[in-house]
Amino acid sequence: MSSETNADVHPTPHTSPTEVTPDAVKSDSIRKVAIVGEIPFAGIEVVKAVLGAGLVARVLCPNSAVEAKLRDLPHQDRLELVDGDLGNATAVSSALADVYGVCFVSPIGLAGRLYRSTEHLDDVRNVIQASEAHALRRVVYHSAVGASKDSVARAIQDAAAAEELLTHSRCEHFLMRTGPLVGRGDGFMSEIVGSARKPGLFMVVQGYGGTLVQPLAVADFAHCMARVFTPQGSSLSNGTFALVGPEVVSLLELTDSALQELKRGKLKFHAPLFVLKIAASMSSDSKFKERVAMLFHDVLEEHNDALTLIGSDAKLTTPVEAQRALLAS
Repeated sequence: MSSETNADVHPTPHTSPTEVTPDAVKSDSIRKVAIVGEIPFAGIEVVKAVLGAGLVARVLCPNSAVEAKLRDLPHQDRLELVDGDLGNATAVSSALADVYGVCFVSPIGLAGRLYRSTEHLDDVRNVIQASEAHALRRVVYHSAVGASKDSVARAIQDAAAAEELLTHSRCEHFLMRTGPLVGRGDGFMSEIVGSARKPGLFMVVQGYGGTLVQPLAVADFAHCMARVFTPQGSSLSNGTFALVGPEVVSLLELTDSALQELKRGKLKFHAPLFVLKIAASMSSDSKFKERVAMLFHDVLEEHNDALTLIGSDAKLTTPVEAQRALLAS
């Protein structure tokens, strides 16, 4: 699949975009939702949740490997694929033509943003432009807890800048702030589990392990995102939502719990934060710089909208439960 030249919707291309208004969307109609951004990890879970909610999912699909994963999902009759990525404005426009809303997925892990980190703000602008052109009803942006232009981490700075772009757009925007998402390929818990699994009696921990996080299981995240597009979610007002897990833990606690689950004992050598900061200032490796910057950013929220979206009787997955699922896989 080519992200530069192909922008065809399968199975049916759309040539005449339709503005969707509240009066035109009836509770018994099948809404169509575009999912763009990072697909292989979090995006595919959002696709599952959207399809599971009885909606039509149109996915901006960056390559054939992702397409193969999507073709294994149930409800293929309600799945549409558009070839391309967020850097292709034509493909983005095709993905957003005559849909009810769009969900922009962009998780952040230990080393920063997982997908198109350097192009993120340009990608946001492309999505906003297409959303306004096609008069989308709702635009859901996956932001970050603590989004701030004053952060030392680029991913957190860009999240704040993206929120500002959406706030000044003509879109009905939903800003979904999360901390790290948890699941296979998350760039977060998978790395911690992988380090604990490595053979040997020693392991290196970057920093002191005191960075606090409030991880959210990717499946819980996906159900929250899908809820915004369902008829039951029509009463939700646009604005900023905090979606976090049920517990606050430190990176060191997650490391220790992984070792405990594996029944392993290791001596941990800590690379002091001040040493890492000096090394990052002298390095030309942007990924290393971002990884160090993320250690200075606690990710937690007192307020949690996750249960409001998926139901107060739901049970959010705890970090240890998510860790056990990873270890089992």
